[in-house]
Amino acid sequence: MSAHFMSSPLLWLLSYLRQERSALALTQLLESPAVQVEQGLQSLAEAGFAAQDRETQQWSLTPQGQEKALSLSLSLSLSDWLRDCEQRRYAAACAGGVERMRRLLTRAETAGAAACLELLLSLLRGWQEDGVDPAEASAFTDTALAAADVAFYLMKHVAESSACLETASRQALAAGDRRTLTLLRFVRGCALFFSGKVSFDRTLAAMNEAMDLLETLDDEELSARAMPFLILIHFVRGNFRQVVLWYEQLQKNVYKPVLPFMDSQLVLQASSSAAYLGHFAHAAGMIRSAISTAELNGQIMGAQLCRQHMGILLAYMRREAEAREALEGVIAQSTMTANPKLMLRAFAALALCHAQSGEAEASYKVFSHALGLAKRNIGFSLSYNYLWILELAILYDLHGFAPLPGIDADDLLEKSRHSPSPMMRGHALRCEAARMLQRGRAPREALALLDESLVCLEEARTPLERAFTQEQRGRALRRLGDEERAREAEM
Repeated sequence: MSAHFMSSPLLWLLSYLRQERSALALTQLLESPAVQVEQGLQSLAEAGFAAQDRETQQWSLTPQGQEKALSLSLSLSLSDWLRDCEQRRYAAACAGGVERMRRLLTRAETAGAAACLELLLSLLRGWQEDGVDPAEASAFTDTALAAADVAFYLMKHVAESSACLETASRQALAAGDRRTLTLLRFVRGCALFFSGKVSFDRTLAAMNEAMDLLETLDDEELSARAMPFLILIHFVRGNFRQVVLWYEQLQKNVYKPVLPFMDSQLVLQASSSAAYLGHFAHAAGMIRSAISTAELNGQIMGAQLCRQHMGILLAYMRREAEAREALEGVIAQSTMTANPKLMLRAFAALALCHAQSGEAEASYKVFSHALGLAKRNIGFSLSYNYLWILELAILYDLHGFAPLPGIDADDLLEKSRHSPSPMMRGHALRCEAARMLQRGRAPREALALLDESLVCLEEARTPLERAFTQEQRGRALRRLGDEERAREAEM
């Protein structure tokens, strides 16, 4: 496609997209050669229709471009999918968009997938405004679920996708479709968890409401399709044995997943749960199996995520050299622009490795640089999935480093202390006690917190976390002059 013919679809897309407007996003979304997209954008710029922000590298239409877009009629050379979008043939446009979005995400082309998601949400809003025919309600719901699935993964447009889910819920309620309504209630709970600002009470309340609906229906298929949500509930509550058991049961599930991308990521929660329980070989085996499956099926994104998580597990097990090797391999294969979520988590784990090696300043620099490149606040969800983010926050605080976006020690401690997960509460108590000891204050008060931490971790049945707390108890007891009990604690 020449620059002349490429200009029309670019002009049309820039008139609809509000956030995902980089050349990379547009190239991936159109599945066209980068040189053609660049030439098309330059053609628009030369005509005075578009301009690029030098700082963000995002493209936008000029007032002349916006006026031109209003009178634009896409040529027959354009793909059927974009013509369906332009002409508001919603069912066909959304079906094509979902297929393209999933294809892009499977190939780890997240910029294009995010642009496709934004376009899908725009179509869904238009569909709502024009009125959804009852005969097309199922297609609307399928699209809303697909959009939510990718929004949860990318941590983008979660609020917008949630609004579409509410419309789908109202349609299901009006139609008396309790099966669909039950699944949508579960997904609403996921939206609250993946919003970046985890609300335990609201997440569990939504999940409990969905569970109540599920129990009123004697439906084997529905129960099987709800299994991934039950795994998430158990993970939120810190029931790690149940997470592992349900995940193993899920491997035998033959029913179509409600949120396929979320389902594919449950191995991360399952392997973390196994590691927390002290079953490190099992945790590593889960990840290796998932990597092999992803590679066999050509799922580039899934394989990269699992390799990144393997590095995190190795870091958690204090195998820093192996962890660094795994994480640096992931980082070498992608960029922050192409895959910010993957890269941010890999850099966070690399920061942990530096911290464990006593390199506090190097750790801070790695994490600070990564957050700057990602241009995002990680919120609480990253800290919830990776407990040691709190340890990094306290380390940085003790060294007098400026708080990083979303990584404020006091804020994370407060939220963690109120988690429904006993392991997270026990971990937070230990971190708070460790900070008190590092500041040379109140060893007796710190010891009380550590005793409380042990109670939580006994309930959680997490041996490695218990060992870490006992290590801190030894330090507190030694500070109090009780050498004998200190040695007992550290045994």
